[in-house]
Amino acid sequence: YFRIRAKNSSGTSDWSNVADATTPAAPIAKPAKPTNLSATATSSSQINLAWADASNNEEGFDLERSTDGSSWGNAEGLGSNVATKEVTGLNASTKYYFRIRAKNSSGTSDWSNVADATTPATTGALLAPTQLRQKTDRMVVNQIQLEWNDHASNETGYEVSRSARNNSTWIVLKADLSPNTETYADAPVRPGFTYYYRVRAFRNGTFSDYSNILEVDAPVVSSTQPTQNGSPEIYPNPFTETLHLQLKQSGPATMHLSDMKGNVIQKAAFDSQISIDARGIPSGAYILKVGVGNKLNSYKIVKIQ
Repeated sequence: YFRIRAKNSSGTSDWSNVADATTPAAPIAKPAKPTNLSATATSSSQINLAWADASNNEEGFDLERSTDGSSWGNAEGLGSNVATKEVTGLNASTKYYFRIRAKNSSGTSDWSNVADATTPATTGALLAPTQLRQKTDRMVVNQIQLEWNDHASNETGYEVSRSARNNSTWIVLKADLSPNTETYADAPVRPGFTYYYRVRAFRNGTFSDYSNILEVDAPVVSSTQPTQNGSPEIYPNPFTETLHLQLKQSGPATMHLSDMKGNVIQKAAFDSQISIDARGIPSGAYILKVGVGNKLNSYKIVKIQ
């Protein structure tokens, strides 16, 4: 803010009006170029890329590929703070070249080094496993049981991967399952937490395509049916509007219905049985805690449309 006044030997004038102005933000520097780009062929149709993100102000990346190292195309935009990319849908027995650069509102960095890899031939190609699914004949607490269909006749093993970040960041759970394997149990897992899985076959460093991606909510308990120790019957599960809770034996009890973050939605005391009106809650997974005497058990329930 600024003001000004005149002066002479007799004194000063009143101050002028106040004027203000705001200096603009400092210009954003262009991002530094990515370094150490590498390319590795993992199947006849896939090449995995990795690089070092050398900037801290990029808003994304531009990835390009070529089949001759001079004519570039197939540009693809990637998000910020990314350092890997699985490039799929490629042709077999083909050499591919890749380059990448960072970008922000001030412009783009120089291109990285050029990395190349050659996809192997499809002769005797491995067939990918299909119908990856959760094995539900016997649910086990802290464990997710998987099964799939084995279509490869010449694999030397299977690899199982898991993601806990909406299938964006994968870790290999088991890299050396025996050939002809069609099941795997992931344990321990966090009850009620959502996991994503995929499976592929391999032979001598060559991999098949991945199976379908499976989304699974880890079980909270093994069953919601009555058992010898007096656990309640909870039905129907999944449910649409009303959930019924029936104790095996009569007596006072409490129930707490909460979302997967632990926020309590409903709670009540009851004797032997209760019907829970759930018309006002959205579809999804919830936790029902039932207290009988000095025991408190938790059950996973699912509301559907």
